[in-house]
Amino acid sequence: MFSLRYKLKILYYFFSPSSGLLVALGFLTIAYGLIEMAAVGALFPVLDAGVKEITVEKTDPVGFFNIDVLYLKAQAILGFNYVVTSSIVLVVITIFAFIYKTFYTYFSQKVLAYLWVYHQEEMYSVLCRAQYSFYTNQKQGKLIYNSAVASESIAAVIDSSIRGISEAVKVMFLIALLLVSSWTITSAVAIIGIVYIYFSRRVIRNLVNKSSKESLDLKQKQHQNLNEFISGIKLVKVFAKTRYWMDQYIHMARRNAKLLIKIQMGSLLPSFVIQLVIGLGIGAIGIYIGTQSPEAIVRLVPLLGLFVITSNRINGAISMAIGYFAAIARHFPNLIACYDFLTTTPVISQIKQLKTEFTFKNKMRLKNVSFFYNGSSNKVLSNVSFSIPKNNTVALVGASGGGKTTILNLLLRLFENQAGTILIDDVDIRSIDYETYYKIFGFVSQEPFLFNGTIFDNVLFGCQASIKEVKAACQKADAHEFIEGLEHGYHTVVGDSGLKLSGGQKQRIGIARALLKQPQILILDEPTSALDNLSEYRIQSTLDKLSHSLTVLIVAHRLTTIQYADKIIVLKDGRIEQEGTHESLLASNGYYCELYHQKSPALI
Repeated sequence: MFSLRYKLKILYYFFSPSSGLLVALGFLTIAYGLIEMAAVGALFPVLDAGVKEITVEKTDPVGFFNIDVLYLKAQAILGFNYVVTSSIVLVVITIFAFIYKTFYTYFSQKVLAYLWVYHQEEMYSVLCRAQYSFYTNQKQGKLIYNSAVASESIAAVIDSSIRGISEAVKVMFLIALLLVSSWTITSAVAIIGIVYIYFSRRVIRNLVNKSSKESLDLKQKQHQNLNEFISGIKLVKVFAKTRYWMDQYIHMARRNAKLLIKIQMGSLLPSFVIQLVIGLGIGAIGIYIGTQSPEAIVRLVPLLGLFVITSNRINGAISMAIGYFAAIARHFPNLIACYDFLTTTPVISQIKQLKTEFTFKNKMRLKNVSFFYNGSSNKVLSNVSFSIPKNNTVALVGASGGGKTTILNLLLRLFENQAGTILIDDVDIRSIDYETYYKIFGFVSQEPFLFNGTIFDNVLFGCQASIKEVKAACQKADAHEFIEGLEHGYHTVVGDSGLKLSGGQKQRIGIARALLKQPQILILDEPTSALDNLSEYRIQSTLDKLSHSLTVLIVAHRLTTIQYADKIIVLKDGRIEQEGTHESLLASNGYYCELYHQKSPALI
């Protein structure tokens, strides 16, 4: 279990962005309690007026101040009798209380809305700035749950905190009203209240907190189950494992249902107890009054009426406060998950003075770059240095695990190198603003991702281009012919991750998307791996033409696709083993020649 200090630290983190508004809300909350006390207190003279004759000479002090004198002065000013005067005061206070409560609720919800939007933006900002390694180390279902579902608990906790505190303040002022009216009865109520609060705290801690934490874990696993089931639906069906996945999900759902019953019972039980205690207390007081003399009954009945009304208000306020604090306890595991996500997610670092305008002019260079994954002591890259002149094509080859894709990820700033520097025109890439940096790049991955939209939207992907320009890019990527052959052409919806298209079709759309951007540097990670020989030849011809006006960095396992590169860099175990042209590397009879003639399966 987490300490109170840690919980307060988390609450402060989520409330601190609007500290000024919260201070104002604090004063408004105190005023809210005073108005509630005044609204209830105004009932007492009305009740009192019906059972005794009031004159200045017959006023008796009630508690610590003489409320009758105040009403007699108001009576003299208004010119009405005591009953009418007290009723008018009650109406005025009730109307004012209504207006103030409406304003208070609106203001508190404005504070809530501001904080909720602020932290939603913060969540998405962290997702955008997170290092790529963070995503590779996270379960996708858990990440989606924490960033989408659990983040809703931020608003729930903030709202419950504001409402719970306002109800608690209301309770304190109402108890103060009872204390003014009768300190002996209030003392008894206070003792009962302390016992009740202790009982509620134990119930919430032992039942709600523990069950909420377990429920959070189960919900994250359910999201993970659904995500993997949908993503791997073809494999799941072919292996006849649908029942296995469904049984897992249903088992977690049933366990979660039992936990939700515990959580709800733990949240509601304290309010049932306070209703029972107050009901028994009022009954006991009524019995006591009924055994007194007629004069005492006349004097005590208004007090009993005030006590009943106030106690019911206190009952409602305590029940609501306990409900809100139980809601906080129920949502707090989600809040902790959001806090950990916001404060521990590794983000890509940037130099403070960022360049917002940049054009690639001369060359891109890696200088003594080393890299290893977090939690591993084995270097994936070790002291790698090479340069890529503008309008040159450079290829990276080597066996699987040699570091080729890692270099691409470093250049794309998906990972951060632990040693060395990556420069473009002698400028550290960390000093360039993200959006500015990515404008100069086009990228085609080995397995291009397509969004669930039309082919046109997937090729366009945020670029400002006409349908004519999109078609021209698709023609260069050898995609136009097959797109026109579809029933809806460029307006064909491809489905989630492009499920309605073949691997080769998706690859060509990915290439068209990169070409439409008109990048200065084109990075290709096995761009023709899913294509047939004819399509590969066509795209290779296109890339050869583009290489005269583009800087191209290509990773290839098919060595036939990179024979015409200006420079080939051969990687082995994270180090540069050789570099040169295809002809010079073959002539050297080294590692490249060995790979080429052996036709290793890893390279075909």
